[in-house]
Amino acid sequence: MIISNGAAPAALALDALWSRNGKLATLSEETCQKLRDALPGHVAISNPLDLRDDASSEHYVKTLDILLHSQDFDALMVIHSPSAAAPATESAQVLIEAVKHHPRSKYVSLLTNWCGEHSSQEARRLFSEAGLPTYRTPEGTITAFMHMVEYRRNQKQLRETPALPSNLTSNTAEAHLLLQQAIAEGATSLDTHEVQPILQAYGMNTLPTWIASDSTEAVHIAEQIGYPVALKLRSPDIPHKSEVQGVMLYLRTANEVQQAANAIFDRVKMAWPQARVHGLLVQSMANRAGAQELRVVVEHDPVFGPLIMLGEGGVEWRPEDQAVVALPR
Repeated sequence: MIISNGAAPAALALDALWSRNGKLATLSEETCQKLRDALPGHVAISNPLDLRDDASSEHYVKTLDILLHSQDFDALMVIHSPSAAAPATESAQVLIEAVKHHPRSKYVSLLTNWCGEHSSQEARRLFSEAGLPTYRTPEGTITAFMHMVEYRRNQKQLRETPALPSNLTSNTAEAHLLLQQAIAEGATSLDTHEVQPILQAYGMNTLPTWIASDSTEAVHIAEQIGYPVALKLRSPDIPHKSEVQGVMLYLRTANEVQQAANAIFDRVKMAWPQARVHGLLVQSMANRAGAQELRVVVEHDPVFGPLIMLGEGGVEWRPEDQAVVALPR
């Protein structure tokens, strides 16, 4: 919605709005009638609303009050050209007070354009101090408004859930069955090889995983699947394997595998002597060229309930800095 006390600056604002594909609000008949009752008869009720060059500060305030009470728009641009009927500083002060005390002012984005490089300098200073956006030209005001529109549009698009790829297949029933079986067996967490069939049910590729009970078996598996390989500790009592260097990567020979496996077991005995150890997981090393390591966490928050966190992978995990959070629908 555009208000002005002159046709020329309103036309400049309108041209700038059209050039940036902006849209004008349409006033309801109820709002139009209230404006007709409050303003002189020679004022044509439309958008932009030209109050004419003889408009007083009181006309601005009456118009502002009626428009803020309506719900016909969500942004309001107020233009003022130098006028003896409504001096720049006086009209700015009156407008600031009206906005400050209006109950609906916080629901509307208000932008002001007090024209006049020197004559309106004090008025623009008052608007800035009051926290009301103010600009030197109609075009500059529209540019700022359209930046707001584009920002909101971009934010809305970012929040939209992307469409699922047409080639994505998932077997939710199978995944639920696997989870229910694990729960029935008393499991509170799943190991890497136990999670794989669940991920595969949702069409996600996973690295093949083998279980080795000791270093000799780990070497045998590595010889079968080929080098390089990774070893990972299996222990339900040590949730963060990095605490005991329980993950060894890029092992390229049988000797390296055997030494790494024995070293993992030795470190566990020293740091976690009471921990249950169920052997090692053996995997081929994945090609990480150009890959982005991610971490997905699903947990139950005492306040918000189920949460899904997505963020960067790695040893150091700081959800407050490295993750975004969403509530499942």
